[in-house]
Amino acid sequence: MSEANWKLLEVAVRHLNRIFVVGPPGVGKTYAAQHALKSKQQQVISITLSEDVVLQELLGHFVPKGGEFVWHDGPLTTALREGSLVVVNELGRASSSVKDAMLGVLDSPDVCQIVLPTGEVVQPKATFTVIATSNSGVDELDPALADRFECVIVVSVPHPALIAHLNAQVNGLGTMVKKSYAQESKAISPRAALTFARLALAGVDSDEAAKVAFGAKGRDVVAALKLSGAPVAAKVGA
Repeated sequence: MSEANWKLLEVAVRHLNRIFVVGPPGVGKTYAAQHALKSKQQQVISITLSEDVVLQELLGHFVPKGGEFVWHDGPLTTALREGSLVVVNELGRASSSVKDAMLGVLDSPDVCQIVLPTGEVVQPKATFTVIATSNSGVDELDPALADRFECVIVVSVPHPALIAHLNAQVNGLGTMVKKSYAQESKAISPRAALTFARLALAGVDSDEAAKVAFGAKGRDVVAALKLSGAPVAAKVGA
């Protein structure tokens, strides 16, 4: 279990500027990163990468204005200029050109810079911070890119706030999801649990809600909830 590692993320954000968070899908990596960064009371920019996201979407591009083309900053360039806080989701899924550009973006503050097509060199303000997330691990990154991060935090259980939210929606649901992570093969998707809670709150029968949310595992989920001693009922008005 790595519940304590969620606290380590908060510690890292207070002192570091380049953090890599690794964990299974749906455990709350993006939520935790945004929540931790918002404690600094600055603007937080969230970016989700894939092979289809091109570099121009992140750094910027020329746009027509009147009879000419003018440069328009992308979210990463804006963040560098303003010293914003950035959450980069699924860094490992980025295209090779984006990963190459991130080498400069994630470099140590004294040498970090990007060169725009306009020839302008942009360097970050001191408050510029990046938290990158991944469902896999640091091994999916090129060694040079992985080395840019000041720390790697591995989380393997849902965020405590997510567990509390699920418990607040359906009696015992969050606790059951948390316990399921004791065996990776039996882990219950927190996103599926949120779907179940939504249906339950809408008055859908628990067995039907479980079939919709969890598929073949639905019956086992309801049985586990009943065995826990908690009534399988949504907390209406929660």
